Amino acid sequence: MTGSRVRIEDFKGQYPKRGNRLLGNSQAAIARNAKLSSGEIRGLRNWRSIHNFNDATIRKAFRLPDPLSPDGFLWVGFTNPEVNLFPGPLLNDAFDRYYKFGDGRPQYNTLERLRNGDPYYWLGVPEPVLAPNVTPAGGVAPDENRAYVYTLVTEYGEEGPPSVIAEAIGKEDGTWTIDNMDTTVPNPAETPVETKNIYRTITGETSVEFFFVINIPLAQASYVDSFASDVVARNNILESGEWVGPPVDIDNAVVMPNGFFLAWAGRDIHFSETYRPWAWPAAYDLSVQYEIVGAGVYGQSAGIITKGHPYVATGIAPENTTLIKNNTSEPGLSEFSIVSLPYGVLYASQNGLVLLSAQGVTIPTEPMITKDEWLNRYSPTTLKAAQYEDAYIGFYSENKGLIIDPQDANESFIELDAFERIDMIQTDEQTGEVYVIRGGVVYLWDDVQSERVGYRWRSKDFYFRRPCNMGAAIVDMESVDDVTADVTAIVLAARAFNAERIQYPLCPIGSSTFGGSIKPPMLPPPHDADPQNRNAIGGSPLIDTGQILTRNSDVQFNVYADGVLVFTNQILDNKMFKLPTGFKKDIWTFEVVGRRTIYSINVAETAKGLGDV
Repeated sequence: MTGSRVRIEDFKGQYPKRGNRLLGNSQAAIARNAKLSSGEIRGLRNWRSIHNFNDATIRKAFRLPDPLSPDGFLWVGFTNPEVNLFPGPLLNDAFDRYYKFGDGRPQYNTLERLRNGDPYYWLGVPEPVLAPNVTPAGGVAPDENRAYVYTLVTEYGEEGPPSVIAEAIGKEDGTWTIDNMDTTVPNPAETPVETKNIYRTITGETSVEFFFVINIPLAQASYVDSFASDVVARNNILESGEWVGPPVDIDNAVVMPNGFFLAWAGRDIHFSETYRPWAWPAAYDLSVQYEIVGAGVYGQSAGIITKGHPYVATGIAPENTTLIKNNTSEPGLSEFSIVSLPYGVLYASQNGLVLLSAQGVTIPTEPMITKDEWLNRYSPTTLKAAQYEDAYIGFYSENKGLIIDPQDANESFIELDAFERIDMIQTDEQTGEVYVIRGGVVYLWDDVQSERVGYRWRSKDFYFRRPCNMGAAIVDMESVDDVTADVTAIVLAARAFNAERIQYPLCPIGSSTFGGSIKPPMLPPPHDADPQNRNAIGGSPLIDTGQILTRNSDVQFNVYADGVLVFTNQILDNKMFKLPTGFKKDIWTFEVVGRRTIYSINVAETAKGLGDV
């Protein structure tokens, strides 16, 4: 007889809600820092530093395509983590405008001005202050009643709402002098107005419309109009009648797929005109019952997360967007927990992670975790999250986080604890890459060029009705050749770093040597957390390349019997190894800790029994 045996493969994430005995054979009691989507246990990769702002207070970063900047990108950072910086919705925008929300009054800037360090402009074009006067003169044609307005226009062609209407009766073929127009704006440093557009009505039209007459400089106080009506009638009609700027108290915004912004302030929702982000007609405004926490976008819809019921706003244009309230009370607990995914919006609520989608409201974490566990172990009120591939990644403290993928049973729930001092995590919408920000430095998450971090995967409690002694095991894992190939680039990078590091003076005490040499810059993770690599008094300031292959090759295999650790050892290959004998237990648990990829875990009472696993 071969006795009791266990084979574990197609590894899955953890399900804290389930009792350890009731888990499926491939489900985990503990799954940390692992990638399981392939069914194998692979360690996540470490970060790689990609930009240093040299400002430890930076909490949000954006990488803007810029052919005139080093590496083809311009980095823009903010100390306020609520800030969102969106590229303009206008295709092939000649000015490369970017729009900033989440930091007080909405603002915008051009790529060139950002590159030069110039300040932001206020979003929106002001309404003229002065009411124009119109004075007709001369002419022999019949009298007509004519009305004039003017608008302010920025250097980027953005047009604001019209002035008060000025009317007069005169001859169609006479001259009409328009004066008393604005020649300055109240805040010229914040509003780059350069010109004015003048519009007028035309007698005989079936509807009262204002037709474009001429564009004149802002400084020009008056204009004499002598254009014939049949000429003006061929010009454009005034579009900006309701184009006021956005409310100054907007909390934040998202971009809808068809080129308009959806923003919110308190309980109110505001929309920009399609492809005209400076224009926010009040007629488009909507309201919800509770204060808005934040929003995310999927498809043609926006999920509106409030302090009460969630809402879905759907529409291909702002003027026909409808708002639907979901009757499930799932308030949002953290604006930073809101993540837009292709299939819906995920956010932290009191009952777990909530998915707001076309199917309504569901709680993907409900099968995995209880409400008490969610609130007490994972601190949803402090959760900061981002999209990681098609999954949800979040950190609820500086070094504790989770990965949840509602659509992948293997990666349903992964804990993270191998990363330190995280200030913010975000997704670059233009590349899909995930950034971690720490101390003003931007790191690329799970970088393919970086070393893997250590994972921990612990099985369910396997219960046997007849107590047994598990005496032999095989951990099937990737070959040393594969490990070597995986870390070759990392070793080469470490050697290059060492060669560069040797150029700096050593720092045996404090931040400088006795001779006054400056301390070298902080090393990249994981070495920045290792004191011996910073000061010679604690050890070598160089990366130990000899240890890279060793720590990526070793796998620690732990065996628990009735909850007590009975075996722990480093496993170097796929060969069978013996486990302790002389006792029998009815509950057995198995755990692997390491960086090397694991394909399966096989345990039996005897070596012969392994052949039947």
